[in-house]
Amino acid sequence: TLEERLADWRPEGLDDVEGQVAWLNALIALDRRPEIELDAPALVLPGTYLEPFALRALAYARRDAELWQRSIAEFEAMDLDWFAAETRKMADASAR
Repeated sequence: TLEERLADWRPEGLDDVEGQVAWLNALIALDRRPEIELDAPALVLPGTYLEPFALRALAYARRDAELWQRSIAEFEAMDLDWFAAETRKMADASAR
């Protein structure tokens, strides 16, 4: 299960971009808001691939509409339309 995998694994620094994205997504999936608050702020690195993923995780953890919009805008600026659409869905679901 995802819980078991997270117990035995962490991304290996900022160079492990795919791992960081997977880590943030797993924290969201498991509703681990305190861990998101601990890990995601350091990953909000302007102009990097990680930035919108970290913003999205923080938006989820904080239930923050502005952060949802920032993450969507960053995904769109990077032509990551699928991620932007998925983030819109997540934002809509969190608003309910």
